[in-house]
Amino acid sequence: MPSYFSLLKQHAVRLGFATFIGYLVANVACFVATIILLLFPLLFLGGAASMEDAMNPEMAAGLGIIGFILIAVAYLLVLVLSMVFGSFLNGGLYGMGMQILLEQRSKIGTFFSQGVRFLWRLTGQSILAFLCMVPAYLILLVLAIAAEALGDAGVVMVLPVLALVFLMMQFNIHAPAVLVRDDLRVLESIKQTFRVVFSSFGSSFLSVLLAGGVFLAVNLGFAVVAGVTMVPLLLLQTLVHEGFVVLSILVGIPLALTYVILVFPLSFAAAYLLVLYRYDQFIRPREDQAIAA
Repeated sequence: MPSYFSLLKQHAVRLGFATFIGYLVANVACFVATIILLLFPLLFLGGAASMEDAMNPEMAAGLGIIGFILIAVAYLLVLVLSMVFGSFLNGGLYGMGMQILLEQRSKIGTFFSQGVRFLWRLTGQSILAFLCMVPAYLILLVLAIAAEALGDAGVVMVLPVLALVFLMMQFNIHAPAVLVRDDLRVLESIKQTFRVVFSSFGSSFLSVLLAGGVFLAVNLGFAVVAGVTMVPLLLLQTLVHEGFVVLSILVGIPLALTYVILVFPLSFAAAYLLVLYRYDQFIRPREDQAIAA
């Protein structure tokens, strides 16, 4: 198989653009769906507030409880909805990554077809992973309370908090990659992810660090290019003549659009592709050998 960087170089434009379109569609759909979900409880509470003056205190309290229940249910629905759209994005990113790894080709449509294909399994995985993480959230809460109680000495809690947060991140990043790569069911993917994170801790830990490095490198690389391009124009505008502001705008707008449409989405996609590549090439083979043994 070609190296990660050769694959990224070959497919970067389509991967970045597909990610931008996918994020745009998912966020717009999520925003519209959230507004629709919250519309009924907000209308109810608005109507209830206008009627409370004409009702006795017991009835007003009853409406308050109903309103609280409606808001709580709406909040849970919005949380699940965010998981659904997040699962679509994970399915699209890792699904397109699989096409790049196995077939050395990429199609923008693959992002959407694979996002839909793995939508419900990844949503179920997200919900189950969240439930598995409840003890970790409780530990974080205890550590935060302990840090508050210790005052200045609470700084000693920073290291365990960061370690636990990074471990949770390690699990959440690898879980969808495992499900998509091995085409697993929800429970099987969770079990396999636990094996990946703990049995291959060093490799999966390194994958997350390298993915973060790739994300930063893509963004910083573009920042350097943009700085080298724009700083001379800004100096000309300041030191020579204000008329150079037109040239600065003409150059700055395409740079900004390039960053929003291609570079920033690519930084996410490149990080996800690295996690998938390392899982496929370095972690998964060892897992298979261990299972076979």
